[in-house]
Parts: sequence; C-alpha cells; structure tokens
Amino acid sequence: MEEKVLLYVDDEEKNLSSFKAVFRKDYKIFVAKSASEGLEILKTTNVQIVVSDQRMPNVTGVEFLEKIADNSPEIIRIIITGFSDYEAIIDSINKAKVYKYIPKPWKKEDFKELLDKAFELYHLREKNNQLTQSLEKVNKELDQFIYSAAHDLRAPISSIKGLILLSKVEEDIEQLKLLNEKKELSIRRLEFFISEIYQYAKNLRANIDLDEVDFTEMLQELIDGFSDHLNYELIKLDVVIEQNAKFVSDKDRIMAAIHGVLSNAYNYVDKEKNNNEVKVEVIVDALGAVIKVTDNGIGVPEEIRTRIFEMFFRGTNQSTGAGLGLFIAKESLEKINGKIVLCEPNRAYTVFEIYVPAIV
Repeated sequence: MEEKVLLYVDDEEKNLSSFKAVFRKDYKIFVAKSASEGLEILKTTNVQIVVSDQRMPNVTGVEFLEKIADNSPEIIRIIITGFSDYEAIIDSINKAKVYKYIPKPWKKEDFKELLDKAFELYHLREKNNQLTQSLEKVNKELDQFIYSAAHDLRAPISSIKGLILLSKVEEDIEQLKLLNEKKELSIRRLEFFISEIYQYAKNLRANIDLDEVDFTEMLQELIDGFSDHLNYELIKLDVVIEQNAKFVSDKDRIMAAIHGVLSNAYNYVDKEKNNNEVKVEVIVDALGAVIKVTDNGIGVPEEIRTRIFEMFFRGTNQSTGAGLGLFIAKESLEKINGKIVLCEPNRAYTVFEIYVPAIV
C-alpha cells in the first residue's frame, strides 16, 4: 500500500488537534503551528501533501505555500480559507499554485474526498516521473548502443572482407590456411558480439518470467555455450553447487547475469599464465541464491573499478566481447531485485558476488 503523508499547518492548537483526531486513521499526519515550523518539518520528512490555513500571523498560508511551490513543486498544496477571502483564493491559485482550496467550516466527507484525490494525483505524478526517467535512461542507452554497435560490427566485417580479397589472389596453400583461420577468428568474434547484443535486447524488453531454477542444469547449459569462445581451451573451470531447496525466480535473467560474469572471465584471461582458472560457487536456499565467480585473469585495475558495469566499457583491447557482459549482468539482476558486486581487490584473484532473492 502506498504511504500517505500529510503536513497540516495552523496557528490554532485546537484546529491541529481536531484535524489529527479526524484523519489519523487515514493518513500519516504531521502538524505545525507556524510556517517556519512547517518548513523545518519538510527538511527532514517526505511529505506528499501540505494543508495550510490562510490566516496565520507573520506568514500567511499563501506565502507559506508559495515557498513550497518554489522549493518542492512536487508536493500537492491545499489551502483552507473563508468564503470572504477572495483575494487569498486568487493569490493561492496564481502564486502558490494550489491544487484546491477548501472553505471553512469544512466537512469531514468533503475534505477526505479532496485529500484522497490529492494523494492519487501525487502518486500518479510520481509514477509518471519514474516512467519518464526510465524512458530517458532507455533512450540514452539506445543512442549509445546504436553508435557503439555500428562501430564494433563494422570492424570484424571489414576484416573478413579484407581477408576474402587476399584469399582470392593468394596461391600458397599454407597462406590460404592461415587466412581462413583469421576469417574464422573474426567470424567467432562477430558471433560472440551478436550474442551479447541479443542478451541486451532480450533483457530490455522481456517481462519477468518465473520458473523453478535448477542451478546444476543451468550452469551446465551456460558452460556448454562457452565451448566456442576463443579462450575456452585456456581455462580450467571448477563448479561447486549447493542447492537443497526449491528456488523460484526469472531463470533467463539469472542466466544472463552469470553469463555476463563468465564472459568477463573468459575475455580477460592472463595469456602469460599456464594455469588460468575460473571457479563458480553457488549456495541456494529457499530465500535466495549467492553465486560467487572467481578468476585469476589479468584483474581489474583500481582506476577502472567504478566503470566496469557501464555499457560498452572494456578495460583493455584484449576483450573479444562488446563490453556488454557486466552491464547486462547488473541490469538483469536489478529487474529481479538482485545485485552484483566486485569484491575487494585481491592481487591474485578477481571475485564477483551475485545475490538473487527467491520470488515466491
């Protein structure tokens, strides 16, 4: 249930007590005996509606609500005034941009109907603002996505076209074999890049789809998918799973998150080592799942640790991916109230921890 928080300002104690007694079961109410006291409450309290009496000493209701309109325009403002205060009513509309005014003496039924509509308006505006921010975020990401995708798709395609032209004039069999290997390498990079793009698009648009998750089956499916990765043969993979309870969540998004972390480990192997290792540890209970992925690759330099979850960010040119893996992991988890963190720096290992709450 959405919280309904209201501030009522009136210089008469009996009016404050009466208002609070009438509406205390319907709303969370704060009261103030002056405009200055009301402004202090607003500094520390998330108030959605302010109701103010017009006739107060020092600062009138209109003047008080005008300050709120300037500083916190999202707050719904209501003024209580007598029928004879025509100027105050006009000023409240023009200066304080009040939502409604209510005449004295007010009736509980009329006042409650007005307040309920005001809270409904506040929450609708809040939801609209959230949707607008979400849309702006998506549009920004799509603009960046289109630019970067076009650039990164062009590189392997140009490489393949150049290798094809060389193959047409090359007569030495060994050189032709070498050119074919390079073409195959470019194609595999292109396939991996397209796979990351597909994961991004799928996570962006798909609804939450709940299913029972068997982590043993899921990890095996993920691992099989890396068999064509350029660095697959360089890595020894160790998987430990402890699942003793039924677990329900969005399987595809959990897979996307783990895939993103694993692809990061595969992309950034230390090719000077003979013992590249990746370990996946999973502990699952009825409340949630913790997945820890540890690798001894090239590591994450301190200066880029804050950027690794950005879209299209690649720590070095060594990466064969699109720079979407960790971004997709973070975005996928956020949609199911999960989270991912890069653990404290360790000179020998890079450790990511994923937490996914069960959705019952």
